[in-house]
Amino acid sequence: ANPEGTSIVSMNIFDLSSLTEDQKNDFTVQDAADNVWYNLEQSEVEDITGATVTLGGYQAFEIYGLFISEDHDLPSAIVCWIF
Repeated sequence: ANPEGTSIVSMNIFDLSSLTEDQKNDFTVQDAADNVWYNLEQSEVEDITGATVTLGGYQAFEIYGLFISEDHDLPSAIVCWIF
């Protein structure tokens, strides 16, 4: 993050340990992207848009949207890449 806390980069993983082996085998990147989209909607992110992009030679789902920062009361954007 920058000192003001207005630009933050974080990395998360999907914990599949509570799923059965069959569920783990059936879980796709699309499922993960759908989950991220749903969570953004529940967090009052607006104008959510998605695309399929290539980053560093890897295909990823990109999901982005707009919200008002609670800390700074400023228009903000969130961008998620799911690999």
